[in-house]
Amino acid sequence: MEIAINRMKRLFREVGAKRVSPAACEMLAEYVGRRAREMLKLAKEIAKNAGRETITREDVRLAAK
Repeated sequence: MEIAINRMKRLFREVGAKRVSPAACEMLAEYVGRRAREMLKLAKEIAKNAGRETITREDVRLAAK
């Protein structure tokens, strides 16, 4: 999963950063991607344990806790 570097730059700006290095954006993108993969694996297990193949919004919400 690749997270767009421009999206990371926007996130930095939303919290008030005026200047952000490309390396900082890449590091944030790597972290977000890693955490998202972990969360989605858990959401998949939650759906599987509920007897479903479809991952629902509730599965993702529970995985995020």
